[in-house]
Amino acid sequence: MKQLSIVFCLLVGLVFSSGACWGSEVKDGGEAEQLIYDLISEVVAGRECTVEEAERIADYWLSHYDNVKALKWADHAIEMGSVDALVTKGRALISGGTIKKDEAMGKALIDEAVKKGSDVGMAFKGVLLARGDEGKRKVGKGVSMLKRAISMGNKDAAHDLGMLYLMEKLGKNNYAKSLPYFRKGVKLGSLDSMRTLGELYSSDMPAIKKDYAKSYEYFEQAAMLGDSESMKLVAWMNQTGMGVKADPKKAGEWSDKLIALYRKRMTFEDGEAAHQLYSYCLREDIDPSKKLSDEEEIELLKKAGDWGYSSGYSSLASIYENGFGDVEKDLEEALKWYEKAAAMGNELAKGSVYQLKKRIKKGK
Repeated sequence: MKQLSIVFCLLVGLVFSSGACWGSEVKDGGEAEQLIYDLISEVVAGRECTVEEAERIADYWLSHYDNVKALKWADHAIEMGSVDALVTKGRALISGGTIKKDEAMGKALIDEAVKKGSDVGMAFKGVLLARGDEGKRKVGKGVSMLKRAISMGNKDAAHDLGMLYLMEKLGKNNYAKSLPYFRKGVKLGSLDSMRTLGELYSSDMPAIKKDYAKSYEYFEQAAMLGDSESMKLVAWMNQTGMGVKADPKKAGEWSDKLIALYRKRMTFEDGEAAHQLYSYCLREDIDPSKKLSDEEEIELLKKAGDWGYSSGYSSLASIYENGFGDVEKDLEEALKWYEKAAAMGNELAKGSVYQLKKRIKKGK
């Protein structure tokens, strides 16, 4: 799929909302992100939550790479009678990461949710069946399950069915068939569908005419709902004049909003947010006044790891492995942080530990 390479390389990548991902990335596919940030802040401050709120908090932590917190909140929601939280718990157990992996138990919980009529379970299971992730592909059954979930108002199912067509899992050259499902996803409130349409309108897909103005509209729609990736792109497009009249002031405002959002998420110990803030402030196109000192960068990465996001430790290890800014190269220090990341299940860090031990032994 040569046409897709532009989308993947230039922008932020395409993912399945349900968590049945193409690759390893999981994105939150839902409502106004700002609402969930406010909710978590209130609950951290001591407010009791409803079963629906516990479900949303569990989903948030699952999609932001903290399975320990995801499992905690999924169990809390299940105790209050939630069926959808069985899916969240199942997904966390299947992926493992910072918790003990148990695929058999995870799949059993998802099957239980589907039997009980969970549209969330149908959205996840439908993708697995259509792609053949559990053995023999069952395309018809998977698509039927996704369509049923869509009829129940599940935004992730709409997005995921579009993705199956886009990624040629339901036949070759079916790009055009993906678009109605992405548009349905947008109507149902899927941030992933908004972001994906933004990406497609800025690419060279055969089924869609390149239109940077439309691309900007979709990214802005998602950004207004608090989607951090879209906020990043809207800031960049305003800075460069891509799809919209160049407006450095507006670009700066969006950049400020994004940084404020990362810091808000950090108030409830979101390790991914700390790492995202670190990464964003490294960008060459960012206002120099927003750049971080070496000490601030190291502190952010330590917090990211301490809060359960293993990439924080591995990024910190990389700084010491190669030397960066005023931080001198220190292989022993790098090994320490790679080992901490590896202990949290980070596969890349495990490989780095092996390679770095060999280098240290050779005295390089």
